[in-house]
Amino acid sequence: RNLYSTVNSTGRELRIPIGSGIAGHVASMGEPLVITDAYSDARFDQSVDRRTGFRTRNMMCVPLKIRRDVIGVAQLINKTRGGILSQASGGDRCRVPASSPRGNIDTFTAEDLQFLQVFAAQAATAVSSSRALLEETAAQ
Repeated sequence: RNLYSTVNSTGRELRIPIGSGIAGHVASMGEPLVITDAYSDARFDQSVDRRTGFRTRNMMCVPLKIRRDVIGVAQLINKTRGGILSQASGGDRCRVPASSPRGNIDTFTAEDLQFLQVFAAQAATAVSSSRALLEETAAQ
């Protein structure tokens, strides 16, 4: 089984095996993770950054669950000082000034995690409802 993701900067689809990388780990374990330094975490798959040209600094990832079944994951990458609800300037790529090792990068908080978990619960319900409707329509 795989997770499917679209890279915002390229529009290309990535396939991530369940259990591989941070998102795959969250999908297989069913528990959220907050990673403050992606490159220092052994679960982080650096090859995704190499393939996309993106530089992951930190991330937060939560499972999308229906009852106890994980149906996907939601992942936020590179929190900026503006917060998770603000728009970062310069698109979705992380641009870090040479004068600062972390630039405008901030770390995810417990409040950010709570927000993403609420979002994930709503998203999982929407996906489940959509699947049920598709199955019902196909059966008719």
